[in-house]
Amino acid sequence: MATYEIDGLEKWKRSAAIWGAIGLLGAITIKLSLVLIGMSILFGAIAAAISIALTARNKAQFSVFITYTFLALVLGIGWSQKEKPKALYYLSLGSLFISAEAVASGILGKRLVDRLNHKHSNILSVLESVSEKSSRRPLEAASPRSTPADVLDHFLTSLPEPFATEARAFAKPVILANPFRSLESLPPETSCLSGAALLHPAQAWPEHHGAPLDFLAQIHLPELPESEHPGPSTGLLSFFFASESDAWGHDESDLGTCAIIYHPDTHGLSQVLKPHTGPHPPLRKPLRFHRVDAFTPSEDFEDRFQDLIESTDDETGERLDDLHHALADNGPPESHRVFSLPLLIQGDMGDELLTASRAYGLPEQTHWTLLLQLDSDPDLGWCWGDAGYLYFWVPTDDLKAGRFDRPWAVLQCT
Repeated sequence: MATYEIDGLEKWKRSAAIWGAIGLLGAITIKLSLVLIGMSILFGAIAAAISIALTARNKAQFSVFITYTFLALVLGIGWSQKEKPKALYYLSLGSLFISAEAVASGILGKRLVDRLNHKHSNILSVLESVSEKSSRRPLEAASPRSTPADVLDHFLTSLPEPFATEARAFAKPVILANPFRSLESLPPETSCLSGAALLHPAQAWPEHHGAPLDFLAQIHLPELPESEHPGPSTGLLSFFFASESDAWGHDESDLGTCAIIYHPDTHGLSQVLKPHTGPHPPLRKPLRFHRVDAFTPSEDFEDRFQDLIESTDDETGERLDDLHHALADNGPPESHRVFSLPLLIQGDMGDELLTASRAYGLPEQTHWTLLLQLDSDPDLGWCWGDAGYLYFWVPTDDLKAGRFDRPWAVLQCT
């Protein structure tokens, strides 16, 4: 989940308490006037307010300058006074200033973070979404400077033949779709999760048994990095699903619980909300894509790899097992994917795709391509089963022809 943060914000209470105690103790000792106490507190609050305002405008680098300017102003005014001792005098003024600044920064900063994170979908800087669902063993087989590509290469070169050759076939690039938030106003056709769908005025909202489907995502194809997928490279894909249904993709009765709408171009499209919803669109999360190498083995390979570990001597088996876990720890985030091999939870989806072929009256040997893998997302109210994944498939021949009217959705979870 992409979030906006301000460094050190969580420490404001401790800072305010420490400096406030020092300032008040000094003020009482030298009998500092209430006017100077109030001035220090007021100037500290003003400096914090200006700094938070600069942070909201992505100009946090000027905050230090503002702080020292106002602090110098406080001490400069104090210089004109004749109270003694001066050292304790300046310490009291500065401590009260810092304490007030910490309080104001904490309160205003927390309000800013909450407002940006929860009320607006397009005013935060880019932060990659990293899943925290899996708990894995510590990385043991790679050095601290190892890259994911290094770990993958180390794993592949450590396997005996014929496992090594077979494993290389599962090392393929995947396209990750990472949610982000931007300070810029993004065009409606930007790839995103949720929000309002882009449709032609004459386009009917997809339904299943009279109930409108939920709009989940749109992919603006020109934004994707180069890949070997056989589909079109221009236009817009919109994905819909019956989120409240029990459709897992196991039965032919699941036909119609998902829909994919393809627009060859985005001219003439307008934003449309799901029928019977409020006037305000749901949270919209723009997507940024990047291509990474990933190891996505089949269930059969994983089973035989475990047999290999058990059949070797203890030292070799432990080394291979450590490499396997290191590979998992350094792999791409378990998140959203586009035009890539799926990250499996419950094994191969061959049976579900065979069911899909039967539901559409296609040959049983029909080959299917994964268009989109969606992770669960609490921000958007998505929980696929028990925090699993939702996969959108289409027949590969349909994809080559730019046809998307025979989609199939499969849901997997732990």
